[in-house]
Amino acid sequence: GASRLSFCIGGPYGHGQKLRARADKSIKLSS
Repeated sequence: GASRLSFCIGGPYGHGQKLRARADKSIKLSS
């Protein structure tokens, strides 16, 4: 089957709850 990978890069406060609810996985990076 087909796979799909999307990166959504957020601002300093991240993404809204609506977008996070659609995600299967989430990775948080910080500096």
